[in-house]
Amino acid sequence: MKAGTIATHVCACVALFYAWRAARFAPGWIHVPVVETVDEAPPVSIVVPARNEERSIERCVRSLLAQTIPDFELIVVDDRSIDGTRAILERLAGEDARLRVIPGEPLPAGWIGKTWAMHQGAAAARGDWLLFTDADSVHSPASVTSSLAFARSRHADAVSTI
Repeated sequence: MKAGTIATHVCACVALFYAWRAARFAPGWIHVPVVETVDEAPPVSIVVPARNEERSIERCVRSLLAQTIPDFELIVVDDRSIDGTRAILERLAGEDARLRVIPGEPLPAGWIGKTWAMHQGAAAARGDWLLFTDADSVHSPASVTSSLAFARSRHADAVSTI
C-alpha cells in the first residue's frame, strides 16, 4: 500500500472518531429558538478576525449585515492578509457604514494571531454585547437576535453556539 493511501485512511479514521465523539455530546446540546426581535435590544458589536479569507469573507460579511437586530456594528479585523481580503472588505465597507475594517497590528510577543485580532476588535467595539465569529461562517438573519434573546432568558453572560 502506498504512503499516500495509508495517510488517507488514517485521516478518514481520525475524522470518523471525532464525528463519533461530537455526536455523543449532541443529546446534551440546548436548542436556541429563532427570535426575530428583542425588546430593548442593547447595541451589539460583531467582531470577525480575518486572515487571507478572500474566498469566504464577502458571504460572511453580507450575512452579518443582514441581521434583524436594529443596533449593531460589524468590525472585521484584517489580520495582515496577503490575498484579496482587504480589497473585498474595503469595497463592502463603502456599501454599508455599519462595517468597520480595522487593519491588524503586528503580533506582540506572547500572543496568538487569532486571539490578538479578536482583542483588537473588542478594543474598538462600542456595543454592550460582543459577538465573535469566524470569517468563514454564514449566519441566518435572526442569529444575533436569537443568541441575545437566549442569553437574556438564561441570565447568561456568555453563549457559545454552533
